[in-house]
Amino acid sequence: MDGAVDVSGTSQPTNGATTVTACYPVALPITFEDGAGVTLVVGREEVRFATDVALAGGRRVAGLVRFPAGSEAPGIVLRYVAWVTGVRPLGESGAFEVSAWFEQLHLASDGVA
Repeated sequence: MDGAVDVSGTSQPTNGATTVTACYPVALPITFEDGAGVTLVVGREEVRFATDVALAGGRRVAGLVRFPAGSEAPGIVLRYVAWVTGVRPLGESGAFEVSAWFEQLHLASDGVA
């Protein structure tokens, strides 16, 4: 591997190239003000998710990502604020793939509905 992964999940290339953030393919329920979807890829700094809502690029969204029962972290809820960086049709389904960059990402308080 050409670089090392530190505890933040960020890969530090040894050749002076740009830092690369590790992302992981995972399907988790994600909600935001106008709707909901399922994550496709999640990283410390970004998320891609599928949704039926046509979000606009440049829009700020806030919501929750939940780890359901049976997952590696059951019951964990993450609260986020993110900027939508891209939206594209997801096949013929009428759904969209949304790419967003996290502005804030942290564990939600106990008792989150």
